[in-house]
Amino acid sequence: MKDVSFYHAWPDKEALYDYEPTLFHLRDHLILQCASGWNCYYAVNDKNGKIVASLSININGKKGNTAVRSPYGGIECSSGLSAETLYEFIRFIDGHLADTVDEAVIKFPPEAYAPRSQAMSFSFLHALGFTSSNADLSSCITVSGNFVDVLRKTEEQVLNKALEAGLTASVMPGNKLHDAYSFIANHHNRKGYPMSMTWNQLEETTKLFPGRYLAFAVHSKEELIGAAIAVRVSSSVLSLFYIDHDSQADKLSPPVLLIASLYDYCSTNHIPLLDLGTSSLQEGPNISLLSFKMRMGARPSVKPTLRKVYTHG
Repeated sequence: MKDVSFYHAWPDKEALYDYEPTLFHLRDHLILQCASGWNCYYAVNDKNGKIVASLSININGKKGNTAVRSPYGGIECSSGLSAETLYEFIRFIDGHLADTVDEAVIKFPPEAYAPRSQAMSFSFLHALGFTSSNADLSSCITVSGNFVDVLRKTEEQVLNKALEAGLTASVMPGNKLHDAYSFIANHHNRKGYPMSMTWNQLEETTKLFPGRYLAFAVHSKEELIGAAIAVRVSSSVLSLFYIDHDSQADKLSPPVLLIASLYDYCSTNHIPLLDLGTSSLQEGPNISLLSFKMRMGARPSVKPTLRKVYTHG
């Protein structure tokens, strides 16, 4: 390993990256998750001064967690970073954590986001004593061509039925995000599903990151019967955050039309990956939801959580 230096500090706000950090790794989003306690690690290419790898972990007492109020918080790095540099960077982080915490938890994004670097990070962390504490399955669609080309034939028929019935899908204006949230929260409440964010929390986030949270709607004539909120976590990934519909419209399956709208948005805006999120219940995987996403053209993508308990002699 040559010409790479490791640091334990916040990077300068003007620092340049050799890769695109995702939304949940940005400094302002980290502080939004938790105002204090962040330990940040990064690696810099000494030749051009660009950051080539980073990890932020929040320390609360003697426990560290990379995802406080976000779906993941793994190691991010340049796509071509050498195995040697990545391994030494992870060793650098592990050495600091050994002096700081009794337990560390690293929550990875879906492996489809960065298969090469995630496979190496997962293996290197295991070699240093981290073990898997959870392995959710996300469902990701590679955006290429038309949505009907990735759909199962049965779902294509469902989609056509919704269109023939006059249902329309659209991206909602930015000032309608509250309408989408209220609709989803209302139907989640009726079905006994929790909301992971309050409207005030979501509003605060969107003020800091305008244009990152997008609302999608399905209407029957003028009536809103389905809505979704998606997050543009990077220029290459759109992630489904919330989705719900009026149960009285079950026969027309508004979620299929909503996902078609998300896919079309990705296609139009050159976003190569659509993440439909995890399919889990408290007691285990939600097989019916996972199967539905597979019929939408998604492929399972493991989203592991690694944990290490440090013993102090």
